[in-house]
Amino acid sequence: ARPDPLRKEKTRKALMDSLVELGLATALWDCLSKQRLFFLSESFSEVNSGEGALKLLCALIDGSQDCFLSLIDFISQAAAREKYMKLVPPFQQIFGVLEPPLAYAALRPGLPPFARGASKADAKASLVSTPEEVELHKQLLGVAQQCLTRSTEEDGLSMDFYVTFWRLSLQDIFVPTDGYEKVLSRMMNSQRQFEDTKARMERNRNFDNHSRDYKTLQRNIVRQKEVYDKVKEEHLQQKLNFEKVLARLELEKSGWFLKKDQEATQALVAEMFMPRALTSYADAMFCCKFVRLLIRMKTPGFLFLDFFNCWTLLLCMNLRGCTEREAQICGIILREMMSYVFSLRQSEKTYEQEMKDNPCFHRHHYDETQLE
Repeated sequence: ARPDPLRKEKTRKALMDSLVELGLATALWDCLSKQRLFFLSESFSEVNSGEGALKLLCALIDGSQDCFLSLIDFISQAAAREKYMKLVPPFQQIFGVLEPPLAYAALRPGLPPFARGASKADAKASLVSTPEEVELHKQLLGVAQQCLTRSTEEDGLSMDFYVTFWRLSLQDIFVPTDGYEKVLSRMMNSQRQFEDTKARMERNRNFDNHSRDYKTLQRNIVRQKEVYDKVKEEHLQQKLNFEKVLARLELEKSGWFLKKDQEATQALVAEMFMPRALTSYADAMFCCKFVRLLIRMKTPGFLFLDFFNCWTLLLCMNLRGCTEREAQICGIILREMMSYVFSLRQSEKTYEQEMKDNPCFHRHHYDETQLE
């Protein structure tokens, strides 16, 4: 039997209230962040430098990171955005105790929606930044400049692009329409089965309308309809959010690549793609979908062939020193990226549609004067 969504929500709320009232959320946050720093410290390495210690260290780091990400995921689902931001430390403290990829992962659920553009459903939406967003962007730029050894602009990528990449979530750039349709179809079939069962029970002359089975069936029908409506509404909201995010990205894409050369691509892979992809399975999927989005938007300065050469080279280098969990993530990245290449190779029609008037499929970098 599937878990009752209402009971699950009540349990989540009770646990969240306990964490907040007893101050455990802040304590867990502090404990897990310091634990990770301890595992990566020189003192811990000296004590645990014997045979087999490296495998133990990798297991401890993976376990600590899984716990930390699970804590973030639970609090972000159980608390509203404003409440979430009250439970996490200030920007400077977050980036002071965590590596940038984990710090951004912890901060992302509490940030205001990135979507700020017109869409098919809301063509009159404002594209102007709000004062809150301007201030937030300044803060994100400030911590980004502190974390980087050198500005990405020296390598040909704008800092705005860097902040945008780390700020976006998987839900912002990808709508799993197939998954939603399968779930809704399955729920609809279940609803029909309930209705058929109810009709059969009502046709029985000896059936008592107040029997326990009949009441349970009626509750299941109502509950199933509520869940169906919620999932459908969630799908529509996510599609609307994606359209708005895409509209904003289309406006900003021309300023992302300050230099159209291999150095900018290498910076994209080394400072953005690989660090975030190795953070979690969701981040790995985000990075793969983000690359597809760059191609879809025909982003000037981004060459898919150049990018593919850079990330495969860095992937091979990372495999020599990654943990078991990171190795599994590398497998996911490879599968997702190669599946796109395979789809292009398998269908000439798909390839022609993708590359038509798309500078991302150029073999070499060109500036505007060379193209003219």
